[in-house]
Amino acid sequence: MENKNKARDSEDEEDEDEDEVREESREAAWNTMIDGYASVGDVESAAQLFSEMPKRDLISWTIIITCYAQNKQYVEALAVFSEMKSQGISPDEVTLTSVISACAHIGALDLGKEIHLYLMRNGFDLDVYLGSALIDMYAKCGSLDRSLVVFFKLRDKNLFCWNSMIEV
Repeated sequence: MENKNKARDSEDEEDEDEDEVREESREAAWNTMIDGYASVGDVESAAQLFSEMPKRDLISWTIIITCYAQNKQYVEALAVFSEMKSQGISPDEVTLTSVISACAHIGALDLGKEIHLYLMRNGFDLDVYLGSALIDMYAKCGSLDRSLVVFFKLRDKNLFCWNSMIEV
């Protein structure tokens, strides 16, 4: 009797694993379609698919935020970021780089500072991408001193960082 219960439990776990894989495959398919529209600049179609998506993961949110930011719809990018946070989704470096860029373009210094503080409090590594985004954001928002502080605190600097400083 005990062996039958173990076998049944094992089958249930396998069914749950298969369901999880199927769900992840569906999310990946949705994400791929949204990214496809985003990559050709069809923001409206990308946003429509995103709104219809049954379940969103961090990748979904990042794709649509980046789509808006790359297509100069910075306010929309920040609105989606706010919605993402309200859904309890924690951003990663890629998400935050796009959000910081959106802040830079609309002069949202206070939000940019909040994000910088979030990065520091949550142990994010200021790589060249985040660092360059912060340098650019502070400079475009008129906080050149903070821009320089970020630049000099970066351990590794590449062409992105140097270009950000040259543009200042």
